[in-house]
Amino acid sequence: MDDFEVYIKSNSNQFKEEPLDKALLWEKIEQDLDAKTQLKVFVLSPILKVAAIVTIFFGFGLLAYLINNKQTPHNQYADEIIEIEAHYNHLINLKINQIENTQPLTASEKNTYLKIFEDLDKAAIDLHQELQQNINNEVLVEAMVQNYKQRLHLLELLQSRSQKNKIKHNEKVILI
Repeated sequence: MDDFEVYIKSNSNQFKEEPLDKALLWEKIEQDLDAKTQLKVFVLSPILKVAAIVTIFFGFGLLAYLINNKQTPHNQYADEIIEIEAHYNHLINLKINQIENTQPLTASEKNTYLKIFEDLDKAAIDLHQELQQNINNEVLVEAMVQNYKQRLHLLELLQSRSQKNKIKHNEKVILI
């Protein structure tokens, strides 16, 4: 036998382990867990507290500004466009009501005017869509105004023709 084996046999009592007490082991583990789960409280200096509050308020203010900035576009023509649309839509509705109260036109006259009016409406819709994409474009605003003026002129022509037809109809009635 070599020296190593002799040493192991002579000290074999030291290599034997005692049986484990499982209840004692779990009790020690639970004590360690309870000690670790206590909350750690950080104490901040008053200066750091104020700095944190100011930073939070600044962040919320910046967020609100950015949200508001996206909802209301900065442009120089927005209010003017709203006023123009309201004014011309009012005039167009007024002319349409006046035309409806006069003697009706012939079917071919109505179809001709309606076709032209539909074309102008389509152009107005296209201009309005372009204006949504680039509201600061002065050329688009002028084109919209021209479109409204053309629609108004068309309605005025329709109204004058309708009134002429009414006068002719009244003259025929009187001549009979």
